[in-house]
Formats: sequence, structure tokens, C-alpha cells
Amino acid sequence: MSSSPPSDGALRDNNFDLLRLLAALQVVCMHSTAYLDPPSQPGTEFLDALLRLFHGVPIFFVISGFLISRAYQRAPSFSEYARNRALRIYPGLWLVVACGLALIGWRGYLTRAPLSDPSFYAWIAGQVSFVQFYNPPFLRDFGVGALNGSLWTISVELQFYLAWPLLALARSRCGPRARSLVLPAVALVSLLIDLGVGPDTRHNMATKLLSVSLPKHLYLFAIGALVQEHFESLRRFFERHFLAWLSAYLIAALVLAAIASAIPERLAWSLERVVGAFFLAGVTLSFAFSARGLSRRLLGRTDVSYGLYLYHMLAVNFLLEAGGAGISAVLQVFLLTGACAWLSWRLVERPALRLKRVSVRARPQVGATTVAEAPRS
Repeated sequence: MSSSPPSDGALRDNNFDLLRLLAALQVVCMHSTAYLDPPSQPGTEFLDALLRLFHGVPIFFVISGFLISRAYQRAPSFSEYARNRALRIYPGLWLVVACGLALIGWRGYLTRAPLSDPSFYAWIAGQVSFVQFYNPPFLRDFGVGALNGSLWTISVELQFYLAWPLLALARSRCGPRARSLVLPAVALVSLLIDLGVGPDTRHNMATKLLSVSLPKHLYLFAIGALVQEHFESLRRFFERHFLAWLSAYLIAALVLAAIASAIPERLAWSLERVVGAFFLAGVTLSFAFSARGLSRRLLGRTDVSYGLYLYHMLAVNFLLEAGGAGISAVLQVFLLTGACAWLSWRLVERPALRLKRVSVRARPQVGATTVAEAPRS
């Protein structure tokens, strides 16, 4: 499937920034309410169930697949692509790692014992590079038991940043027919891996490592990348169809909930994963290209979503260590996280993004459409 290149405006005026903000807020809400134990209120169960339908992390991965595949296409070289990715991820990440160290220092966890242990420095090296999921034993009694456990997704993102050029290279060496099948095949294998890591195997050490690796999540990135590559042919299924996708997703979720008790538990779980991935990706991409200009009108060029994601677990841990709990603590998490995210954006992330180099020339794409420059990705 291929098509002629769309105009610059076909993709530039989208709602990806707003989508990332909503996804980050979902993660902040789910984590803060889970750990700070606010009392149950009328309607909270419904709100919790609704939020669980729109998990922020899969939304981030689908968006990343769409934007990063396009960013690689437009980069004149791999070094330029890698430089731009590093500027997007590492300045904000390094600042939050420094803030995390200050937080555990405040609570007295930087004692002489861990400071004399080589594993402490290995942990810091992992936090500032690509092994953010590792949690050292000396932090098991701090806060929720991990300093910033949600950073595992940064590791997965970085794996995708590296894997995409390798996939593009492999596809470029295939014939036209095989080339069109590589990414769907990779996505299918990844989905099968994800389905194999069920709720009954999650405590296995190998499964835990697989859960923070790209193979388990690659199909979400691949969905976004496939839509991006064939956007001209697929755009009619997404543009201005957000309400249709949303309705279909909610109906599918209700049907699955209704039949869940009548089928084996593992089958119900697998159907939920498959249906959720497909429809949530559709909801995400249709939102991006419906009500064009909504993100720009609401946010301008401000993008605090990354900062919200980076800092919210530090805020949760800070309040737990300070004895906070309940709905007031949840509200304080939002205030603290929002303040940190705004400062991170203004003082670190935005200046770093201004150093990115964007080429107006697109490299030849592997088997599909050339697309316009993405927003910050």
C-alpha cells in the first residue's frame, strides 16, 4: 500500500501534544490514587474503571511509533536522528535523577553503606543511561519501594529508538512484497509475546525482565508506525472520526465485560488485550486528527507531558515519606508534579529541544508515504 505525499498541513496541525498531556495525567491519577489511598467516594469506582480503559502508557507507545518512524525518515543521517532523540529524552531525565537523589538524601538513604557499594554507582549509571527499570535493594523501604519505578518505560522507548533504524535497514533489503509484510509480522510476534506474559506468569523473574523490554510492547509502536507510513491511504478512517472510534471502543469493552464470566479467565484477559490495543490505538490516532487545532489553542507550544510523567512518582514518594495520605495528598501530587513539570519544560526541555536539527528533506521511505514534519517527539 502506498500513496502520494500529503501536504505539510495534512499532519502538522494535530493534537499529539494534548494527547500526551492526557495520557500523562491518566498515569499520575492512577498511581497517586493507588499509593496514597484516598477514601472511596460515590462514582470513584466508575471513574477508576473509565481511566483503566485509557491507559497512558500504551497511548504513549502508539504515539511514539507514529512520530519516531517519521522523525527517522526525515533525519538526514542516523547520527542526526540519534542526536535529536537524545535531546528529547536525556536533559529532562538527568534532572529528575538528580532530584531523586536529593529526595533520598533528604530521607537519609544515602548512608555510607550504599555509597561504598559499587552497585550504587551502577544503579545511577543505569538511571542516566538506559537501565531505568533497575531498583536497588536499599530503596525497598523508601516510599512505594522504588524511587521512580515508572521510568521503566524510558528504557522501552530507548529500545524502540534503536530498533526502528535496524528494522528500516532490514526492510530496505527486502523485495517489495516481503518489505510490506515485515512490520506486520513483527507486530504479530510481539503481540503473541505480550499475550504469553499473562497475569499468572508476572512474578517470574524472566517475565519481569521481558515486561520491561521492547519485544513485549513493540506491536503498539508498530501500529503507530504502520498508520504513519500509510497515512494517505488510511487518513479517511481517522480524520474527524474520534467519536466513532470512541463509541466502538466503549461498546467492545462493555461486550467483553458482559461475556468475561462465561469464558475462561485467560481467554477473557487475552481478548481484552487484543481488543484494547486495536481500539485504543484507533481512539488515539483519531483524536490526533479530529478537531484539528485543539491542542494548539489549549496548549500553544507548551508540552509538560514528559515532565508530568518523570516527576509524579517522586511527588508520591515525597508525600508518603512525609506521612501524607488521602485525597489531599493526591491533590498535592498534582500540584507538585505540575510545578516540577513546568519548570523542567521552561528551564531544561524546551532549551534542549531548540538544539534539535530538523531537515526539510526526507530520506526515501521504506514502502509508503512521505510525511510532513512532526511536532516535538
